[in-house]
Amino acid sequence: MRAIWTGLVGFSVGCAGGKDSGGSDLASRVHTHTIQQVVDGVTVDRTYTVHEPPGWDVANPLPLVFAFHGGGGQGDFFAEDLEESIQSGRFLGVYPDGIENSWNMGREESTADDVAFTLSILDDLAGTPGVDVENPVALGYSNGAGFIHMLAVQSDRFSAIAPMASQLLVDNEPQPGDAKVSVLQLHGTNDDVIPYEGGTAEMDHSFLSAEASAASWAAHNGCDEAPSETPSGAYLRMEWPGCSESKQVVHYRLEGVGHDMPWDVEGDTMGSLVDFLLENRP
Repeated sequence: MRAIWTGLVGFSVGCAGGKDSGGSDLASRVHTHTIQQVVDGVTVDRTYTVHEPPGWDVANPLPLVFAFHGGGGQGDFFAEDLEESIQSGRFLGVYPDGIENSWNMGREESTADDVAFTLSILDDLAGTPGVDVENPVALGYSNGAGFIHMLAVQSDRFSAIAPMASQLLVDNEPQPGDAKVSVLQLHGTNDDVIPYEGGTAEMDHSFLSAEASAASWAAHNGCDEAPSETPSGAYLRMEWPGCSESKQVVHYRLEGVGHDMPWDVEGDTMGSLVDFLLENRP
């Protein structure tokens, strides 16, 4: 599996089995669940993993942060990356598995309804002691990032998303009447898989440009038309102010970055994404 992070020596992501290199008890806190879904008339087993913090007290329900792997990845792709944040005890990680290691955005080999699959995970966890299924949030990388754009457009359950290295499809922009959703988007200007400037990319998907994607979400959320631009280390932070319903739309232009993610956005990429997502739950 290709690592998505750059610039951090000795760090790896998503080892199979959920064990980290430090020998912690991560494996004992990552549990796989199975639910069934009908795909092309055949009932198939779908799996997802729940990642709980150490010493989790089920008397205090925790919100859910979904993390969607990229194409070719697997459900626990983000387990190690989120471990430090989960140690804080603020949330439970949920890591779904795509069929054929992919999320269906309309042209993938899988014809599964992955939006329905995601919502069925919420139904499966509803009523579980210590789990708050209201207002879940989601992050994703590449194919998983493109999918969470789709998830946010096609459902009204998620209050915030953080897509990395993918933007909205041309035919999947939010429409009037769709739920308003806070969005934190990160994309590299040198991405040769899903180009920053948009156009046709892998699997013949047609993407908006990264900045047009963020602007589309901003317009949908009733934000001001022009974003503020603030340098953030080596990157550019763009934010559309004045959004309705206290929503936020932020985009990071990652100058010189390819189809991967630097670890140092706002000092800690993953920590910053988690903070944004949790802060944008009502």
